[in-house]
Amino acid sequence: MKELLQAHKHIGISGTRSPAAALQQYANRALLRLIETTKATILTGCASGIDEMARELVPRSRIQVFKVATGEFGTGPSAYALRSIRVVETVAERKGLWVSFPGKACPAGLVPSALPSECFCGRGSGSWAALALAIGKGLPALVYLGAIPLPHDWPLAQITDCTGWCVFQGQNR
Repeated sequence: MKELLQAHKHIGISGTRSPAAALQQYANRALLRLIETTKATILTGCASGIDEMARELVPRSRIQVFKVATGEFGTGPSAYALRSIRVVETVAERKGLWVSFPGKACPAGLVPSALPSECFCGRGSGSWAALALAIGKGLPALVYLGAIPLPHDWPLAQITDCTGWCVFQGQNR
């Protein structure tokens, strides 16, 4: 896992807006280790939860925050989806790594796709939708599932020496 982190100059981070206490504590420690392990630029959104933790932990010189409040992405619920799509697309353009901390099981029927409309289709989880788009675009990904079941039809493999973590190695593009 350390090698995967160190191999990328750009890392996108997303996850649940409402992490349970145990996930919040674990994610906090994991994000601190990530920051210590790499000198990468971190890209994240303006949401509460995991995005907020990243914004608080990463030095300002190493973080790029994508905001909805600026009006750059419009208004309403679709603005948050558009913001998330832009974060994923920027990480993909920079050939980065995606790191995700979802807070619940993957919504039924959601599978990775390179098409934003297939991922952000109202299934109720922006974290999983962003991860589906990242994997669909071929980005390598690290996903902390904890006790959440590994979703069927997803190309994720459990990391044997890192309990709760899964990996997608990505596709060379």
